[in-house]
Amino acid sequence: MLLPGKRKIFLALTLLFISSFAFAGWVTNLSRQLRQRNRPTPVKSRPIRPDYNPYAYKPLTHNLVKQQQQLQRQREREQREREQREREQRENFQTLYRKAEQGDSSAQYELALCFLHGTGVAKDERVAEAWLWKAAAKGNKAAVDLLKSKGWW
Repeated sequence: MLLPGKRKIFLALTLLFISSFAFAGWVTNLSRQLRQRNRPTPVKSRPIRPDYNPYAYKPLTHNLVKQQQQLQRQREREQREREQREREQRENFQTLYRKAEQGDSSAQYELALCFLHGTGVAKDERVAEAWLWKAAAKGNKAAVDLLKSKGWW
C-alpha cells in the first residue's frame, strides 16, 4: 500500500508519462502532415508506373533526341504532302490536256496557265502562248486579256 504523499507523486509521474506519449504522438503526426504538405505532387497527366519516378533527373540529350525525332517526322509528313500535291497536279494537268485537245476554251486557258506557272508540268512560255492563242480564237476573254498583258497580242 502506498502512502498518501507517495501516491500523489506516483499519479503525477504516471500522468506525466502518459502525456509525454500523447505529446510525442501529436508531434509525430504533425511532422508527418508537414512532410506530406511540402512534398511536390507528381504530374497527374502521366500514368504512374512502377518504374516511373517524377523526380528523376532527365538528361538534356533525351530532349534533343525527342526534338530530332519530331523534326524528322515533320519532314517526312511534309514530303508526303508535297508528293501528294504534285501527283494531284499531274492528274489535273492530264485532265485539262484531254479537254483542251477536244476544244474546250476554258480548259485551253487553264492549260496555258499551267504551262505559264509550271503547275503539274515544266514552265514553258512558248507552249503557254500557243494555248492562249487557241483559247482566244475560241472567244475566251480571259485569254485575250492575258495575251495583252504579256505583250503577246
